[in-house]
Amino acid sequence: MTGSDEEYRLIYTDQIVPSPYNIRKWDPEFLDRLGDYIVKRSERQPIEVRPIKGQVPYKIVTGEQRWQAIKRKGLPYIKAIVREADELDVILAQRDARESAKTSWRET
Repeated sequence: MTGSDEEYRLIYTDQIVPSPYNIRKWDPEFLDRLGDYIVKRSERQPIEVRPIKGQVPYKIVTGEQRWQAIKRKGLPYIKAIVREADELDVILAQRDARESAKTSWRET
């Protein structure tokens, strides 16, 4: 869903909520290592979020693992691409991200 020509915003991590459709849980130790890696290498691939109505303005479409890791490191904001998406778009994007991650892992 992301393209290299898309622009990102810096969004405060506390203005983002996870998708209720992503039921995966991550080991806190792994999230700490991922957060260390992100901070050390200054690699912050943008996550994807969508605007929602309510107290918190954004919901994660893809990138929850990076968001969790950055939050655990105490960083106040994250790079994010904001896009309009409905619930079905979110579910499909999360499925595609999982499949892409599986393929990348198998190829290494």
